[in-house]
Amino acid sequence: MRFSARIRPLVLPILAFGLLATAPAALASSGLSISLENLFVPLGKQVERQNPDPSASPGTRQIGPGRETTEWIGLSGFFDLNRNWRVLYGAHTTLLGSPLFKLDGSLAFMLEMPANVPLQPYFYLGATPVISTRTDLPPLGVTVHSGFGVDFIWNNKLFTHVRLNVYMLSLYGEESSTATGSTNTTNINDRLNLRWNPASFSLSAGMGYLF
Repeated sequence: MRFSARIRPLVLPILAFGLLATAPAALASSGLSISLENLFVPLGKQVERQNPDPSASPGTRQIGPGRETTEWIGLSGFFDLNRNWRVLYGAHTTLLGSPLFKLDGSLAFMLEMPANVPLQPYFYLGATPVISTRTDLPPLGVTVHSGFGVDFIWNNKLFTHVRLNVYMLSLYGEESSTATGSTNTTNINDRLNLRWNPASFSLSAGMGYLF
């Protein structure tokens, strides 16, 4: 009686662990790819124009968007938690005078597809810390992103992914406060010709190996 009383509390955790270890593990997979992302924000590439406002002071200039985009290169990976949920991660860099790094992490919901269709679509939501090595930029910024992606599987060894990504929060605020408490609109975005506005989007693609 004493022996069974001591063993009984261990039975349920062991059974639960067994179920979790058998069903999802058989479906689990992961992959790692080289990724290129084209962000439709001309970071550091905006152009200065003469201010068209007649009431503006002579010689004042206005910063407007250029035609360029910002290209990022790095690695993207994933690992599946089960049939419907996937964790996405990545690390990319671009040059803005000096390197700018972003670390992507998100949770994706995968749509069920027939077994004979080599496509895996998914929606995802996550956060993107951005690290700057410049002394005149904040060393760390964070934005939230969401998007839609599709993986194409090649013979269960290689895969290609295409993603549409939307950054939903501004990386750097549009206003900054002075020491007197007043609002200063000529903040870091204007001084450094840098604007990364909310709802900016990007297209990315990559190819890699499945594990």
